[in-house]
Amino acid sequence: MRGENRKRPDIVLYVNGLALGVLELKRSTVSVNEGIRQNLDNQKSVFIRHFFHTMQLVMAGNDTEGIRYATIQTEEKYYLKWKEESGNNFDHLLEKHLSQLCRKDRFLELIQDFTLFDAGRKKVCRPHQYFGVKAAQRRMLDRDGGIIWHCQGSGKSLTMVWLAKWIREHIDNSRVLIITDRDELDKQIVGVFGDAGEEMTRARSGADLIEKLNRNEHPLLCSLIHKFGRREEVEFDDFIEEIRRSLPPDFKAKGEVFVFVDECHRTQSGKLHDAMKTILPNSVFVGFTGTPLLKKGQEEEH
Repeated sequence: MRGENRKRPDIVLYVNGLALGVLELKRSTVSVNEGIRQNLDNQKSVFIRHFFHTMQLVMAGNDTEGIRYATIQTEEKYYLKWKEESGNNFDHLLEKHLSQLCRKDRFLELIQDFTLFDAGRKKVCRPHQYFGVKAAQRRMLDRDGGIIWHCQGSGKSLTMVWLAKWIREHIDNSRVLIITDRDELDKQIVGVFGDAGEEMTRARSGADLIEKLNRNEHPLLCSLIHKFGRREEVEFDDFIEEIRRSLPPDFKAKGEVFVFVDECHRTQSGKLHDAMKTILPNSVFVGFTGTPLLKKGQEEEH
């Protein structure tokens, strides 16, 4: 490649004539980090920055460490290692990672469904995000809810974005409602979706939420849990009955509604869960939590 200085990438993956992947290879005795730094240098204006204009996956690898991957302009410390069980035997870890990351269907899927811009910075999913979303996709098609466990710093908000985008693209007339229990979380979710190019509409009040659910004009909604009621747990029997009396006679949430509940261990058990199901009886609920549920809580969840 000719830029201000000449560079020759080791392997380039082309799709319909477009360079979408690049892999720098090193000897088994040379750290993969050397290949990562070489990729970063190549993206500088003094080398071949223009070559990376179409690039989606930027990789470096060797036989002993396998492959590290990222997108353009990703700092060295944020390069990722793919983790996946394999029934095949490979002589080298590099071969295993190539078969998992770069096979045609997986490579194109990572670009289409698992790459986005977050506040102007391009990002690709981590393995646990990929497999979490893939498992959820199958359940969404069956209209079956569930819980996605995550740990702090695992990229939960981006997991929500990828799953919500997939639902809207693959399920007709679908809408996604995200429920949080804190105002700062509500604002954070709106910000993350906005940074990814997805416009999120916030419900200003309980009445506003019902109105928006009753009109299929906002495919992405978010609301605080207290919009479903401001009562204490002991009063939720009366609250549920009050909802039934106060909802408009013709109320039915329009569209195929999928409800994401953030920090669901704090809100989705017992009567509060019943209140939400009263308003949205035909919706699919997906909980996000990093806190294991007790057996009693699991029973109440269902």
